Amino acid sequence: MKEPLEYEVKIPVDNLRKLRDSLRSSGYELMGEVEETDYYLDLTPCVGISKEDIAYRVRLRKNLRSGKVEGEVTYKGPQLEEGVKARVELSTPVRDPEALIKAYTLMGFRLYRLKKHREIYRRRNHAVTVYLDDVEGLGKFVEVEVMNPESKEVYLKELRKVKEELGLKEKPELVTPYLTMLIEGMKK
Repeated sequence: MKEPLEYEVKIPVDNLRKLRDSLRSSGYELMGEVEETDYYLDLTPCVGISKEDIAYRVRLRKNLRSGKVEGEVTYKGPQLEEGVKARVELSTPVRDPEALIKAYTLMGFRLYRLKKHREIYRRRNHAVTVYLDDVEGLGKFVEVEVMNPESKEVYLKELRKVKEELGLKEKPELVTPYLTMLIEGMKK
């Protein structure tokens, strides 16, 4: 079985309201609005694993329409490409994420907490998912993601198209994970 590959970049922005209008006028539909609280395990005590290599996350996702809370754990592998964030990503649902977080804490793992408000947009029969993220302590971002694109070039073509549709053509693209931004911010 082929591992699922996630390709994404983040684009820092000042105003999410204008982007909502641009997404709708470009044919994107709001698929969901969630509040996500992520707990990343500091895996540096594990032999041979650095903070930059891989990530292991426990996520609590609250659907802001229904109020339903779901949990999942995710393994994020090392970077596979330059210029985009491309990595293996494996996720599975967890019935009681709070108990899992507590267990990791009791085992002595340090946890980094990251909270964000996220709007999820997709266009029918289209591989791209666009997220509008307001990340606590880090700012506002547009994240453009494609799972399992044919190639890096195919992803970059989709990315350029989305950036143009949203008027973000000149904005810089970040491949830095939110976790790294959070840790770097803690060092300052």
